[in-house]
Amino acid sequence: MFAALCTLGLLAPSPRGYARPSDPGDISLSAGRLFEVDSGAVSVSGTHELRRSASGAYSVKHGPAPAIPLTAAPRGQHRIKQSGSYSLVGGTVFVAAPRNGARLMLRTGTSDTDLFGPHVVWSTDDGQVRQRYLNPEGPVKKILARSGAAGPVAVWGPRSAYLDTEGRIHILGNLGYERRTVPAGRRVRDLRLNYATLSWTADDGSVHVMDLGEAEPRRYKLALRPPYAVEGRQVAGIDAQGRVRVQNLPFTPGRQAPWLISSQLSTELEAGKPWKPRFDVSKPLTNVRLTLLGSGSALATLQSKAPFGTIGGFRWDGRDHSGRAVPPSCYTWVLQAEAADGSGPVIGDLGPEPGGSLNLTPVGGWPDGLGMGCWSGY
Repeated sequence: MFAALCTLGLLAPSPRGYARPSDPGDISLSAGRLFEVDSGAVSVSGTHELRRSASGAYSVKHGPAPAIPLTAAPRGQHRIKQSGSYSLVGGTVFVAAPRNGARLMLRTGTSDTDLFGPHVVWSTDDGQVRQRYLNPEGPVKKILARSGAAGPVAVWGPRSAYLDTEGRIHILGNLGYERRTVPAGRRVRDLRLNYATLSWTADDGSVHVMDLGEAEPRRYKLALRPPYAVEGRQVAGIDAQGRVRVQNLPFTPGRQAPWLISSQLSTELEAGKPWKPRFDVSKPLTNVRLTLLGSGSALATLQSKAPFGTIGGFRWDGRDHSGRAVPPSCYTWVLQAEAADGSGPVIGDLGPEPGGSLNLTPVGGWPDGLGMGCWSGY
């Protein structure tokens, strides 16, 4: 599946784990796996992998399917990030499309852009920080800061961050309604978030990390240089000998339950056709179940696996537990799963057990547009 990348195996449980000597163009951590490329750039999320070649060509790959060239990506050597089924190249966002394609979703006009699934945050030349959700059920677009921003931004789950002109990093929690500020310096580059770990690169090339779970976060300077990557309790980067090194963070992050990053599903389905939703979660899962409910009662329970955090393989044929076809109506679904590392159940922006609705329509649609369907999709 990842033949184009060099996979260096499971992350080392202690700071003494080294990879082979190299000076890669980029590295990525995803689901306990370390990837590196000798030239260009790589970003992996679940079974999705985004690449930039040495010549500046961009492509995205979903599981065993062939790589998809992103011909609409901007030219040049831009930062890349894969988050669930969403791909970021500079300030251009793509999402996986049916039949192994990629759909252009947004151009922010700036490389100071970050995303967490469909949640996109960017700063503008006049110092604003803007937020937009690319899925219809997300919050409306919003200005997180009207002035004072100065370059890099970051977003992860409900938390976002940006640098101001005074060298302070502003942390916005609860989708922007909770705010705090930490000092960092005016030369901050490559701002990143992973759960509650804030990280950045200074102008001297040093990597700094901070635990936002602390009441008064302390800044740590790592003995690593870019390219670097943070996932969970681990950080990977280049040591003084030019080797790729994986080590523990200098602090112990708090509980890190798996977060729902993105979903690919239809909210309306014609009777007789299969429903095949897919989900991307921030870490490997076990006991994955998708329950379909009608009038509050469970109709069917689907099971799947997610060893890398991407959940596929669900297929509902519109039948209940006894095999009978259910009538067209509004049905709801609930996703339940546990983190493989024991850190808890999967959660989303609204809490545990993410869910939504499915409007099952008759063949040809409801007569005169009326019926027992859902008034609005999830």
